[in-house]
Amino acid sequence: MSWFSTGMDTKKEEMSIQDEGSSLEKEEEMELENLADVGNQDIDYDQVSLDCYPYTFTPLLLFSKEGYFDKGYSNYNAVAQFFQSVIPVNMLENVLYDKKNMLYEELLDYVTRKEMIVVCCINAHFTAFQVIKEGRKPALLHYDPLRSNLQRVSGDGFRTLALFLLMKCNYGDSQHIQENKDHYTGIGSNTTRRTIYQLWRKINTIDSASDLYGISYKNAPLNIDRYLLINDPLNYRCISKQLTSNTCYFQTFLFAVLCKICAPVLNNDGVSIDLENLDALKVTTVYMCQFMLRFFVYNEGEEVFMRPLTNSNFVIDFYRFGASPYYKTVLNYLRTLKQDVPAYELQYNRVMEYFWETKCLHKYDNFLLDSAMSSSSNTKSLQRVFGSDDAVLKLARADYYKYRAANLMFGFNASIMHGLESFYEFNAFRKNQLLMFYEETKSAMHCCADAISKAKTNNKYLDYYFMPQFEVGQQELVDIHYYTYLIDLFAMTDINPELKNYVYFVNEFLVDHIFFSTQKQTNYEKFVSIEEFKKSKRYFRFFLNKFMTVEFLTEFIGFGFADINPKEKEINSLTQTVFYSHDLMRIQANRQSFEFEKECINQMARSNLRRYSRRFEGDQSITGKYQVNIKIGFGYTYNKYNTLFHFLNVVKAYWNNPDISNVQVFGKDIRVLLAISCQKIFFQKDHPGYYYYGPFENGYTLDLAVASSVGNAIPSVTKAKHNSRSQLMITDRVFEYDYL
Repeated sequence: MSWFSTGMDTKKEEMSIQDEGSSLEKEEEMELENLADVGNQDIDYDQVSLDCYPYTFTPLLLFSKEGYFDKGYSNYNAVAQFFQSVIPVNMLENVLYDKKNMLYEELLDYVTRKEMIVVCCINAHFTAFQVIKEGRKPALLHYDPLRSNLQRVSGDGFRTLALFLLMKCNYGDSQHIQENKDHYTGIGSNTTRRTIYQLWRKINTIDSASDLYGISYKNAPLNIDRYLLINDPLNYRCISKQLTSNTCYFQTFLFAVLCKICAPVLNNDGVSIDLENLDALKVTTVYMCQFMLRFFVYNEGEEVFMRPLTNSNFVIDFYRFGASPYYKTVLNYLRTLKQDVPAYELQYNRVMEYFWETKCLHKYDNFLLDSAMSSSSNTKSLQRVFGSDDAVLKLARADYYKYRAANLMFGFNASIMHGLESFYEFNAFRKNQLLMFYEETKSAMHCCADAISKAKTNNKYLDYYFMPQFEVGQQELVDIHYYTYLIDLFAMTDINPELKNYVYFVNEFLVDHIFFSTQKQTNYEKFVSIEEFKKSKRYFRFFLNKFMTVEFLTEFIGFGFADINPKEKEINSLTQTVFYSHDLMRIQANRQSFEFEKECINQMARSNLRRYSRRFEGDQSITGKYQVNIKIGFGYTYNKYNTLFHFLNVVKAYWNNPDISNVQVFGKDIRVLLAISCQKIFFQKDHPGYYYYGPFENGYTLDLAVASSVGNAIPSVTKAKHNSRSQLMITDRVFEYDYL
């Protein structure tokens, strides 16, 4: 829009709109035609242009009844992004809303010199102030959405209040204050620096600006003779207050609009505030109101634009506008000025028609393995895990490129393994372990994906394993994921010889990095050498076929102290984790030995064996069958804040899965793509109040990457069952009926 020639500074001559006249009326008519109501038009939904920008602020948040939202969902930046197409100035320019890499004395000078607007959020409550001139000295206009009067602060109070608000919002460098006391209190300091240090010392004990001493607040009435939305409709000289709870961010934005367009200055009487360009403010506020009422469906010329997917709660929350004070305010304002009032309710009908006619809202092509991102572990940021405390969090839930076990064997320590509570954690743990040796085993692992896809007869359970796995991102993660599927399959059945060779190649390399007990009651605290281990047909053949599988970890358990000393040179059963036979340890746990090393191992068995066994109990079977069902509309996903419940409760484990950490699709985090990929409503009154997303089985708790923690590392799809059939269900993201 071209209302202003060079933006909106403080000079009247830079405005392209001055008085309300014929040019303004013509421009206004043109804009109203461009935003004409589409209510009486037949829309070809195949030709509709969609705006799919994920707006954080929408009319649904504003047009709601009092008390519906118990916390603020949006912020100043989101409202500025929302209105940027209908406001003729950049609402983020010359506005402080984010942290600056500046000392507070520099920041105060910067804000004062540029006469900036500063947006403040303290204890989830938004306020703002505008720096103005009082003669040659600076002053500020402070706005609190809970008050109807602007307040002016000048003199020493200006410095104290401005610094407090800047520091409370952490806009500057607080670390410098902590580390350089002399700079603020020494001989070379000044009043500003001393004020900064005094405020910093008690910043956490003062909750609001009203608790500060020595600040004189003076009411600053506006010199305005008409109602223009931003001021009070009953007292034009006062500013409007928030009409519902948790809309302070919107009111703060309105105050910023007033300051940016009307350039407030102190009147010669030293009390009231003069405003310029009131006609421009009228045009802007009219367009803002009409834009909100036409947000979801509008047209420019003959082209129709829609925003049906910007808010997942559209169907649920739209009709709350009837009880909204803001909706009534917007309607009354437009009617008072005799402006066009769009039929807001018709927006709902048009969007629902679009849903009904379109059916399929999104289409995505297959994700391919081509052009995977190259990556290498940053050795400076990669941290070794030397203790069992938080080891599960670091090795099975955190980013794959952040933590590694001290060595392969320490990762298999029972004090770590008994903390794995679901298959997704177990599989992520295995992948973290294998990443230590990816470069050495790459030649075999890289071929697994291709070989598995060609060996169609050996694809049992493949879809179950890969439903939550997104095959984009680091190539090594893709390769290792296929490999973990392959070793689990090989553990249950005979597979293609080519695939078998890949498993043997990797395990023949890994055998050099394990410690294996003699498995004899007389000297089980001793190791067998790698050469002796390889000669053992019983143990080595089992290792080649089963290592890292549930069956291997059921048969052998790793015992060692819960912490490892990286500086310890001696290698024995007290300094390293060692694999012991599960049956042997079950016997030794009930015995007491007078040999120190043996008694230490026996104590480890007494402390960990039972908890460890629960993680891997149950038989696996390749003969089980399963049926994949797609159940549309099973449960709910979104709450009234347009937030996924996934982030809040039942399937937190899914979002912690390292498989989808740092994966970018279309420039967005993969979780964003998941969050917007589907919207449906499930109407069934007797439906229970729980929900699932992803694969799950009737009668069994979730266990895969979408699982909640179930206390067992075995994927339930492979567990032996009485009817030997699993009902594998897939659900989409939907709304729970009870919530409606």
